[in-house]
Amino acid sequence: MFLDNLIFYSEEIYFIKLINIKIESIKLKFKLNGGVKMKELRKLIALSLAVFIILGLAACGNNSIQENELPENTESKTSSMITGKITPNENTIVIQVGHVNPSNEEDHLTQFIMKFSDLLMEKTSGKYAAEVMGNSQLGGDRDMLEGLNMGMIDAALITNMVVANTVPSANVLELPYMFDNDSEAFMVAKDSLIFGTIHDDLYNNYNIYLSGHIGGGFRNTISTKKDIKSMDDMKDFKIRVPEGNIFTDTFKSLGAAPTAMAFSETITSVQQGVIDGLEIPIASIYSGGYYNFCKYIVATNHIYTTSDVCFSRKFWDSLSKEDQKLFNEAVAEAAEYQIEYIKSREENLIEKMKENGAVYTEVDMNPFVEATVNIRESYRDIIGAEVYDRAIELLNKARADY
Repeated sequence: MFLDNLIFYSEEIYFIKLINIKIESIKLKFKLNGGVKMKELRKLIALSLAVFIILGLAACGNNSIQENELPENTESKTSSMITGKITPNENTIVIQVGHVNPSNEEDHLTQFIMKFSDLLMEKTSGKYAAEVMGNSQLGGDRDMLEGLNMGMIDAALITNMVVANTVPSANVLELPYMFDNDSEAFMVAKDSLIFGTIHDDLYNNYNIYLSGHIGGGFRNTISTKKDIKSMDDMKDFKIRVPEGNIFTDTFKSLGAAPTAMAFSETITSVQQGVIDGLEIPIASIYSGGYYNFCKYIVATNHIYTTSDVCFSRKFWDSLSKEDQKLFNEAVAEAAEYQIEYIKSREENLIEKMKENGAVYTEVDMNPFVEATVNIRESYRDIIGAEVYDRAIELLNKARADY
């Protein structure tokens, strides 16, 4: 890749890196399909021009950054980075880990990376650390998935629903009202058959190594206009849902009017009245401040959110077997910490939002569960009978023991 050797110290260079991911994605389509449509060709030309314009502007004046040269007034590479409590030294290899949430240290994805960094520092005796690259600095989930596939970024926390759009078996973790609690979700996610199926598809077909899953909490509905006290109140409720048939199918079955749209368009759509609300986990409602304009928070708890801890195959295969083992151990331990972090804070976050004017409502879940039975069963063939049946077997056995 022609940008691989650049050192990414400025926002301009990050932007160039994202453009290059898009360019390489279009080139990949060209190779796979034997050509591209005129629309894609125009996009490739426009993106290429954008790179050269930015490079040209960067070259003007006295502020250009040469390879291996730090920007003026920058003391060191580690001076502004968010890692863990253990500071990397000058010999530490710092792995950038992207995610789409805010980079603030209260965020649950940021917390995972910080803990992961500390564990890496301890386990590898300072050889490796991890840097938080939140706020979509490495792109949105789909951008990062493409970047991992092409080996242009090393690591990212990808929302599982985005992975499921590419790897059908991952939909087993996205089914509505599939899990009663986070323990059930991770019991299924960690099962060797289920995890292995998702892992092997990503690694063999998309050049992505799946190390583990982390939590995000149950997704809840937030509204600008009305408090939802029962499933009857969902009728014709205009709600933004992520791209993916499961979310659209789920809310249609509840009587709502779902609209799939990119999250970047959501806030404007809410403010303009195009949609009445959206659905996200409690931790994200708080960290993103969404309760400030969607004051009604409804505990629909319809889908448990997981994120996938992913490394590019290019990076992963460059590690020694011993380092791979230590990375996997650090991911597993940081995931356990992060899941408990979310659970311990959720009630407190709800109280904080209520103190700031939010209205929190719990609903009778039974009608919601019953309305989505057919949705869960209809995805059996998409997910794969073996994976789906294994998940149901695990859940039935666990619930029999309660």
